[in-house]
Amino acid sequence: MPQTQSLTFYDELPIVVLWRLIHPGHPGRTYGPPELCFPAEPPEFELVSVQVFGGELPLDNVPAPLRERLEEAIQDELPSLLESERADAAEARAEARRDSV
Repeated sequence: MPQTQSLTFYDELPIVVLWRLIHPGHPGRTYGPPELCFPAEPPEFELVSVQVFGGELPLDNVPAPLRERLEEAIQDELPSLLESERADAAEARAEARRDSV
C-alpha cells in the first residue's frame, strides 16, 4: 500500500512524497550454526510521485540531489513506520481473537 509523507526542505519548500514499500527488510541472524545465519537486509521502497506546491513533479524531473534527500528522509522514517504497522497488526489480531471467543 502506498504511503504518503509530507516533508519540508530548504526551510520552506513543502514536498509531499508518495512511496511504496517493496520489501520490509529483516534484521538478519548472527547467532547459531553458520548455515542458519544470514545478513540483515534494509527495507526497500520506491518513489511513486512527488508533489511540490500542490503540483505533481514527474519523477524523471526530480533533481538527483533532491531525490537523494527524499530517499534519505524516507529511509530514516521507515523503522518507526514499520514498527507502528507491526504493532497495529498485532493489536488487530488480538482484537480478532477476543471477538471470536
